[in-house]
Amino acid sequence: MGRVLNIVDRAVDSEEELKVLAGKDERGYFLDYFRRDSDRDGYTFRHGRVRDNGTVESLENYEGQWGRPYFPDDPAKTEAENRRIDAHNDRVWDILRAKGFVK
Repeated sequence: MGRVLNIVDRAVDSEEELKVLAGKDERGYFLDYFRRDSDRDGYTFRHGRVRDNGTVESLENYEGQWGRPYFPDDPAKTEAENRRIDAHNDRVWDILRAKGFVK
C-alpha cells in the first residue's frame, strides 16, 4: 500500500496505461486505478476505485474529454462553462498527482 504500480500487459500491443494504488479507509481495503488510453482521437482517462467487496466506484475524472459545450447564441455561457471545466480539471490533476498517478 502507498505505492503506485504501473500495470503492463506485454501480451498485447496497446497504448493503454493502467496505474493502481492500494489503500484502506473506514470502509475497508480498496484499489484506486487510473487508466489512460490512447486512441485515434487522442487520450481518454478513467479514474475509479474497486472495493474489497468488488464494488466499483467512479472517482473524480477529467471533463470535456469528448468535446466541450458550445452555446452559439451565448458566447459568455460557452466561455464560463469552459472556465468551469478547466478549473475542475485542474482539481482532478491535483488529486491524481497527490496519488502519484500523474507527474
